[in-house]
Amino acid sequence: MISHELRTPLGAIGGYATLLEEGIQGPLGEGQREYIGRILHNQRHLVRLVDELLDLAKIESGQFPLRLTAVSVQGVLGNIESMIEPQIRSSQLRLEVQPCEASLFLHGDEERVEQIVLNLLSNAVKFTAAGGVVKVMAQVNGDRIELQVRDTGVGIPADKLEAVFAPFFQIDTHARAKRGTGLGLAISRELARAMGGDLTVESVLGQGSTFLLALPRTEAGAFRAS
Repeated sequence: MISHELRTPLGAIGGYATLLEEGIQGPLGEGQREYIGRILHNQRHLVRLVDELLDLAKIESGQFPLRLTAVSVQGVLGNIESMIEPQIRSSQLRLEVQPCEASLFLHGDEERVEQIVLNLLSNAVKFTAAGGVVKVMAQVNGDRIELQVRDTGVGIPADKLEAVFAPFFQIDTHARAKRGTGLGLAISRELARAMGGDLTVESVLGQGSTFLLALPRTEAGAFRAS
Protein backbone atom coordinates (compact mmCIF):
# COMPACT_ATOMS: atom_id res chain seq x y z
CA MET A 1 0.00 0.00 0.00
CA ILE A 2 2.80 2.41 0.91
CA SER A 3 4.66 1.56 -2.27
CA HIS A 4 1.63 2.27 -4.45
CA GLU A 5 0.00 5.17 -2.60
CA LEU A 6 3.19 7.16 -1.94
CA ARG A 7 5.79 6.14 -4.49
CA THR A 8 3.51 6.63 -7.51
CA PRO A 9 2.61 10.29 -6.86
CA LEU A 10 6.14 11.02 -5.68
CA GLY A 11 7.44 9.61 -8.95
CA ALA A 12 5.05 11.84 -10.87
CA ILE A 13 6.17 14.92 -8.91
CA GLY A 14 9.80 14.13 -9.65
CA GLY A 15 9.09 13.45 -13.31
CA TYR A 16 7.20 16.67 -13.96
CA ALA A 17 9.72 18.74 -11.97
CA THR A 18 12.55 17.25 -14.03
CA LEU A 19 10.74 18.11 -17.27
CA LEU A 20 10.31 21.69 -16.10
CA GLU A 21 13.97 21.85 -15.07
CA GLU A 22 14.96 20.72 -18.56
CA GLY A 23 12.97 23.58 -20.10
CA ILE A 24 10.26 21.48 -21.77
CA GLN A 25 7.71 24.26 -21.16
CA GLY A 26 10.11 27.05 -21.97
CA PRO A 27 13.17 28.70 -20.40
CA LEU A 28 13.25 29.22 -16.63
CA GLY A 29 14.29 32.22 -14.60
CA GLU A 30 16.83 31.80 -11.81
CA GLY A 31 14.13 31.96 -9.15
CA GLN A 32 12.03 29.32 -10.91
CA ARG A 33 15.05 27.04 -11.30
CA GLU A 34 15.85 27.42 -7.61
CA TYR A 35 12.31 26.46 -6.57
CA ILE A 36 12.25 23.44 -8.88
CA GLY A 37 15.58 22.37 -7.41
CA ARG A 38 14.01 22.49 -3.95
CA ILE A 39 11.03 20.45 -5.14
CA LEU A 40 13.34 17.77 -6.54
CA HIS A 41 15.49 17.74 -3.41
CA ASN A 42 12.49 17.17 -1.15
CA GLN A 43 10.92 14.65 -3.55
CA ARG A 44 14.11 12.55 -3.43
CA HIS A 45 14.17 12.81 0.36
CA LEU A 46 10.60 11.48 0.57
CA VAL A 47 11.32 8.65 -1.87
CA ARG A 48 14.33 7.67 0.24
CA LEU A 49 12.18 7.78 3.39
CA VAL A 50 9.55 5.50 1.83
CA ASP A 51 12.23 3.07 0.65
CA GLU A 52 13.82 2.95 4.10
CA LEU A 53 10.43 2.46 5.80
CA LEU A 54 9.75 -0.49 3.52
CA ASP A 55 13.22 -1.94 4.18
CA LEU A 56 12.75 -1.62 7.94
CA ALA A 57 9.30 -3.25 7.80
CA LYS A 58 10.67 -6.16 5.73
CA ILE A 59 13.62 -6.69 8.07
CA GLU A 60 11.47 -6.61 11.20
CA SER A 61 9.03 -9.10 9.66
CA GLY A 62 11.83 -11.44 8.61
CA GLN A 63 10.99 -11.05 4.92
CA PHE A 64 14.14 -9.20 3.86
CA PRO A 65 16.17 -11.42 1.48
CA LEU A 66 19.86 -11.90 2.31
CA ARG A 67 22.50 -13.63 0.21
CA LEU A 68 24.92 -14.91 2.84
CA THR A 69 28.37 -15.83 1.52
CA ALA A 70 32.05 -15.48 2.41
CA VAL A 71 32.77 -11.76 1.94
CA SER A 72 36.28 -10.35 1.50
CA VAL A 73 36.88 -7.66 4.12
CA GLN A 74 39.60 -6.16 1.94
CA GLY A 75 37.14 -5.95 -0.95
CA VAL A 76 34.50 -4.22 1.19
CA LEU A 77 36.99 -1.61 2.41
CA GLY A 78 38.18 -0.94 -1.14
CA ASN A 79 34.66 -0.50 -2.47
CA ILE A 80 33.41 1.82 0.24
CA GLU A 81 36.55 3.96 0.08
CA SER A 82 35.86 4.84 -3.55
CA MET A 83 32.16 5.48 -2.82
CA ILE A 84 32.72 7.85 0.13
CA GLU A 85 35.69 9.74 -1.31
CA PRO A 86 33.61 12.53 -2.98
CA GLN A 87 31.85 13.31 0.34
CA ILE A 88 35.17 13.30 2.16
CA ARG A 89 36.68 15.78 -0.28
CA SER A 90 33.68 18.12 -0.37
CA SER A 91 33.58 18.19 3.46
CA GLN A 92 37.34 18.88 3.69
CA LEU A 93 38.02 15.82 5.85
CA ARG A 94 40.78 13.22 5.83
CA LEU A 95 39.90 9.55 5.34
CA GLU A 96 42.19 6.88 6.75
CA VAL A 97 41.51 3.28 5.74
CA GLN A 98 43.73 0.86 7.60
CA PRO A 99 44.95 -1.96 5.32
CA CYS A 100 43.89 -5.47 6.30
CA GLU A 101 45.01 -8.96 5.37
CA ALA A 102 43.59 -10.40 2.16
CA SER A 103 42.82 -13.60 4.09
CA LEU A 104 40.09 -11.96 6.21
CA PHE A 105 36.57 -13.04 5.28
CA LEU A 106 33.27 -12.51 7.06
CA HIS A 107 29.96 -14.31 6.73
CA GLY A 108 27.33 -11.92 5.43
CA ASP A 109 25.57 -10.32 2.49
CA GLU A 110 28.23 -8.25 0.69
CA GLU A 111 25.82 -5.60 -0.59
CA ARG A 112 24.26 -5.13 2.87
CA VAL A 113 27.63 -5.05 4.63
CA GLU A 114 28.73 -2.27 2.29
CA GLN A 115 25.39 -0.51 2.85
CA ILE A 116 25.97 -0.51 6.62
CA VAL A 117 29.58 0.70 6.44
CA LEU A 118 28.71 3.39 3.89
CA ASN A 119 25.90 4.62 6.13
CA LEU A 120 28.30 4.79 9.09
CA LEU A 121 30.80 6.72 7.01
CA SER A 122 28.15 9.13 5.72
CA ASN A 123 27.10 9.84 9.32
CA ALA A 124 30.72 10.37 10.33
CA VAL A 125 31.15 12.90 7.52
CA LYS A 126 27.89 14.64 8.47
CA PHE A 127 28.89 15.14 12.11
CA THR A 128 32.60 15.94 11.67
CA ALA A 129 33.78 19.51 11.07
CA ALA A 130 36.15 20.43 8.25
CA GLY A 131 39.72 19.41 9.02
CA GLY A 132 38.61 16.34 10.97
CA VAL A 133 39.52 12.70 10.44
CA VAL A 134 37.41 9.64 9.65
CA LYS A 135 39.05 6.25 10.11
CA VAL A 136 38.01 2.77 8.99
CA MET A 137 39.67 -0.41 10.22
CA ALA A 138 39.03 -4.14 10.50
CA GLN A 139 40.24 -6.53 13.17
CA VAL A 140 39.65 -10.08 14.35
CA ASN A 141 38.01 -10.60 17.73
CA GLY A 142 37.60 -14.29 18.43
CA ASP A 143 35.19 -15.78 15.91
CA ARG A 144 34.12 -12.36 14.65
CA ILE A 145 35.38 -9.68 12.30
CA GLU A 146 34.95 -6.16 13.63
CA LEU A 147 34.67 -3.25 11.19
CA GLN A 148 35.17 0.06 12.98
CA VAL A 149 34.30 3.55 11.75
CA ARG A 150 35.82 6.29 13.90
CA ASP A 151 35.46 10.05 13.62
CA THR A 152 36.64 13.19 15.38
CA GLY A 153 33.20 14.76 15.28
CA VAL A 154 30.75 16.17 17.80
CA GLY A 155 30.21 12.87 19.60
CA ILE A 156 27.05 11.49 21.20
CA PRO A 157 25.80 12.15 24.76
CA ALA A 158 26.15 9.10 27.03
CA ASP A 159 22.39 8.90 27.59
CA LYS A 160 21.75 8.80 23.82
CA LEU A 161 24.13 5.97 22.83
CA GLU A 162 21.32 3.44 22.53
CA ALA A 163 18.69 5.90 21.32
CA VAL A 164 20.61 6.60 18.09
CA PHE A 165 19.55 3.15 16.86
CA ALA A 166 15.84 3.90 17.30
CA PRO A 167 13.83 4.72 14.15
CA PHE A 168 13.55 8.46 13.43
CA PHE A 169 15.86 9.49 16.29
CA GLN A 170 17.90 12.59 15.43
CA ILE A 171 20.64 14.17 17.52
CA ASP A 172 20.05 17.90 17.85
CA THR A 173 23.32 19.44 16.66
CA HIS A 174 24.65 22.06 14.23
CA ALA A 175 24.46 19.34 11.55
CA ARG A 176 20.63 19.37 11.50
CA ALA A 177 20.80 21.09 8.11
CA LYS A 178 22.33 17.87 6.77
CA ARG A 179 19.92 15.55 8.57
CA GLY A 180 18.68 12.42 6.89
CA THR A 181 15.62 10.29 7.48
CA GLY A 182 16.60 9.05 10.93
CA LEU A 183 16.30 5.43 9.77
CA GLY A 184 19.84 4.64 8.62
CA LEU A 185 21.22 3.41 11.94
CA ALA A 186 18.03 1.52 12.81
CA ILE A 187 18.15 -0.33 9.50
CA SER A 188 21.91 -0.91 9.81
CA ARG A 189 21.56 -2.55 13.24
CA GLU A 190 18.66 -4.72 12.10
CA LEU A 191 20.67 -5.84 9.06
CA ALA A 192 23.71 -6.60 11.21
CA ARG A 193 21.64 -8.74 13.56
CA ALA A 194 19.89 -10.49 10.66
CA MET A 195 23.38 -11.54 9.47
CA GLY A 196 24.26 -12.96 12.89
CA GLY A 197 26.18 -9.93 14.10
CA ASP A 198 25.56 -6.62 15.84
CA LEU A 199 26.17 -2.87 15.57
CA THR A 200 27.22 -0.85 18.61
CA VAL A 201 28.71 2.57 19.36
CA GLU A 202 31.14 4.17 21.80
CA SER A 203 31.38 7.94 22.04
CA VAL A 204 32.54 10.87 24.14
CA LEU A 205 30.71 14.15 23.64
CA GLY A 206 32.94 16.58 21.79
CA GLN A 207 35.58 13.93 21.05
CA GLY A 208 34.03 11.81 18.32
CA SER A 209 32.39 8.40 17.97
CA THR A 210 33.34 4.84 17.09
CA PHE A 211 30.74 2.58 15.49
CA LEU A 212 31.58 -1.13 15.56
CA LEU A 213 30.03 -3.62 13.14
CA ALA A 214 30.73 -7.18 14.30
CA LEU A 215 29.96 -10.12 11.97
CA PRO A 216 30.87 -13.83 12.02
CA ARG A 217 34.29 -14.71 10.66
CA THR A 218 34.55 -17.40 7.98
CA GLU A 219 37.00 -18.80 5.44
CA ALA A 220 37.38 -17.95 1.75
CA GLY A 221 35.02 -20.01 -0.35
CA ALA A 222 32.85 -20.95 2.61
CA PHE A 223 29.12 -20.73 2.01
CA ARG A 224 26.09 -21.13 4.20
CA ALA A 225 22.65 -20.90 2.70
CA SER A 226 20.57 -17.95 3.87
